[in-house]
Amino acid sequence: MIFAPLTLLLACSKKVSPAECETMLDRYLDLSMTPAQELSHLPPKQAESVIAEQKAERRASASYASTRARCEREVTRKELDCAMHAPTANDWEACLD
Repeated sequence: MIFAPLTLLLACSKKVSPAECETMLDRYLDLSMTPAQELSHLPPKQAESVIAEQKAERRASASYASTRARCEREVTRKELDCAMHAPTANDWEACLD
C-alpha cells in the first residue's frame, strides 16, 4: 500500500517534456494576449494576424527562451497541470511560484 502514495508523489514531481513546456507556454501566451475586445474594431482576419504577430514576438524574446529552459529543467507535472487549468495569466504565474 505504500507504493501508491510514493508513485503518486514521484509522478507529481517528474519533470515535464519539452513538448509539454511548449504547450504550457502557448497557454500563457493565449491568456496574456491583447484582449479580443481591444481588437474588435479590426476585421477578424486582421485581429488574428495581430495576435499571431504578438505571439511570434514573444516567442522570439530572450525572456521566452529563458522561461522555456527553466520549464524543461524545473517544472513539475503538478505545476504543469495547474498552469494548464489556470483561468488567467496571473493564476498561471502563481502555479509556477
